[in-house]
Amino acid sequence: MALPVRTAARAAAGICALWALMALSACEGALGTSPPHAAPANPTAEARDGRVDLAWEPVTDATRYVILWGNGPTATYDNEITGIEGTEYTHEGLENFVKYRYKIVAETSGGRGPESLAVVATHGALPVTPARELRLAPATALRSDPFLAGAWT
Repeated sequence: MALPVRTAARAAAGICALWALMALSACEGALGTSPPHAAPANPTAEARDGRVDLAWEPVTDATRYVILWGNGPTATYDNEITGIEGTEYTHEGLENFVKYRYKIVAETSGGRGPESLAVVATHGALPVTPARELRLAPATALRSDPFLAGAWT
């Protein structure tokens, strides 16, 4: 007994869908994992003398991270630091009083995920003018000044 055309078409579609699912599962293992779907959350950049300490929250299944960075007045990220395996990094050898911008990207064997929010650090202490010693003259010296003499009466 033959199946009605409509039923046969549904059965064929179901078999095709099952084959596609099985093939996709087999390919996923052969091709590696997919890139991370999330960006590293809560990135921080703390400025120090000649360096910036960076930290961020881990991304599920990420095997390493990339730091995109740049400096100057525009928000460009022309430089990369690759192969970072943890969620902290110290960027050293930097000039003080320069603004540095950073974004973090998680990686897997399947590629890179989205970029984190940008963080900015200007490292190095701000120049401080040394305090000057203030010496007050004794009150008798002020009274003898002809300009201030009227102020004491």
